[in-house]
Amino acid sequence: MSTTLTTRLTLLLAASLFVAACAKPAAPVTQTPAPPLLPDWSGIWVVDGPAGKAPVSGYPEGPPLQVWSFIGASAPLKGDALAIRARLLTVRSLEEAVKAAPDYMRKVALDKAVGWGFPQMMESPAPMQFYVTPSETLVLNYYRDVRHIYTDGRPKPPDDDLWVTPWGYSSGRWEGDTLVVETVLSDPDFGPLNSFALTTASSYVERIRKTGPDRIESEMTITDANTLEGPWKLHFVYRRAEGLDRLFHADFENDRTGVEGDSLTLEAPKRR
Repeated sequence: MSTTLTTRLTLLLAASLFVAACAKPAAPVTQTPAPPLLPDWSGIWVVDGPAGKAPVSGYPEGPPLQVWSFIGASAPLKGDALAIRARLLTVRSLEEAVKAAPDYMRKVALDKAVGWGFPQMMESPAPMQFYVTPSETLVLNYYRDVRHIYTDGRPKPPDDDLWVTPWGYSSGRWEGDTLVVETVLSDPDFGPLNSFALTTASSYVERIRKTGPDRIESEMTITDANTLEGPWKLHFVYRRAEGLDRLFHADFENDRTGVEGDSLTLEAPKRR
């Protein structure tokens, strides 16, 4: 090997050693933790209990409004809400209920095609679906109610970008297999099942969890310093619907929803 080549190789090796000695150790690579395995809430669900088994139109025998949790029979009410509840719990028919209801309740009861709103949609006879994604969970029913529950940690919008809607603003987080949701700014004048008007100061916290292959449970706590003496706690159970493979909605002009016992059916198209 020539002296020139040997010198070049020596200088190259020395330079490499110098660079290696001066180089800082590489920073450890931070691994982003994988998101938890999202639960499978696929399928169509209905309320399991009196509200889920009540006829879609009309009320059963007896004090009809007691079949609905949101009528407030167990709510720690105060003020005018107490008198409204007492009056409504005495009615025996849908017609009496509409006449006895406050003006806001009468209007929406006669215009059901616009949807149930929150929280009523979570206890209505309308079947619903949950769509669970990493960034949000959606709750839909066949009256086209849609709740967006954001679970991606996004900041709450500024006050001037928030307003009252029939479904409010819902943000959530996963605690294991339990979806914890807080909802604010739901329209207090929306929903025919409510016997009294909560206010825009009301807040709803839900803990929703699948407890069996065909069962989802929800614990809801409602607070409203203007209407309630203290927290109002409710428990809901949803069971997997039988005989339904999709949701359908055709308003009331061409509504093909039928009822057989406590089940909903799809009737044949009406001939025109």
